[in-house]
Amino acid sequence: MGYPKEIYDAVRARYEERRRLASEVQAMHREEAFARIPRLAEIDRELASTGLSVARAVLGREDTAGQIAALRRHNLELQRERRELLRAAGYPEDYLEIAYTCPICKDTGIAGYHRCRCMEEALRAEAQDRLNRASGLSLCTFESFSLDYYAKERDPATGVIPREHMAQILHSCEAYADDFSEDSPSLLFFGHTGLGKTHLSLAIADRVLLSGFGVIYGSIQNLLSRIEAEKFGRREEENAGTMAMLCEADLLILDDVGSEFVTPFSVASLYQIINTRLLEGRPTVLSSNLGPREMEERYNERIVSRIFGSYLTFRFIGSDIRQLKKGRP
Repeated sequence: MGYPKEIYDAVRARYEERRRLASEVQAMHREEAFARIPRLAEIDRELASTGLSVARAVLGREDTAGQIAALRRHNLELQRERRELLRAAGYPEDYLEIAYTCPICKDTGIAGYHRCRCMEEALRAEAQDRLNRASGLSLCTFESFSLDYYAKERDPATGVIPREHMAQILHSCEAYADDFSEDSPSLLFFGHTGLGKTHLSLAIADRVLLSGFGVIYGSIQNLLSRIEAEKFGRREEENAGTMAMLCEADLLILDDVGSEFVTPFSVASLYQIINTRLLEGRPTVLSSNLGPREMEERYNERIVSRIFGSYLTFRFIGSDIRQLKKGRP
């Protein structure tokens, strides 16, 4: 899946540390057991010499099958004796073996020709942790999205019942997350502040991450500032490539579109992100406090036409939930 390089690097470093610690623990176990049971050290040396004997037998090509069979029997006998000595001393039979966190990939992250399941889980966990930190919020879930804050009475301005309308949006977002694939459509959430756009964006991210896809979430202002800093060399000491990372993510979620300071650079960058992802068929979720008319006034026609011509749009309605929560005892 399409995780950013920095996530891969962080997880690989963690796996290297696991292997280092496992080797240190094994070394301590061996030192302790060999001191108590000297015969174990002798067995260890004999087992090591067995490999050399097999190599000599193969190279010598004299009665190779017979020699290898005899060496295998001797090897098995040594292993049996080692297990009995360990068991008699109160140790587990595998006390001298290196104890990896994942016995399948031996903490390499690779099983056969593919990433091990443990590596997939570690990547998802790292991505989820970074998503939490980037959003400044705890990850939201669909289960924690409450419809109680939306009115049950028909709104005279829109002609719809906010709670019923938002229940449909909640259902659509959950279905989107459950069925997410690289071919999923892009979404636009728009409406006044405090109506749950960020909550549902993060709920989608949480569910999609659990499905094994790479998700990048961030406010448009922060991400564009980072791109600009990299472009003009103010972050040379850090990993550049934010633009590529945003364009390549399985799912990109841009929050607060329209809140950024509009400059030719920011508009060009936003267009590049939106257009590149559309051309490559990568889904994006945008959330904005701006309506269609306000977006037309703020951005050029190329951006607006691509959003409203290619995205599924969801209008959020109701009263500011943050203010409603503050008013509750």
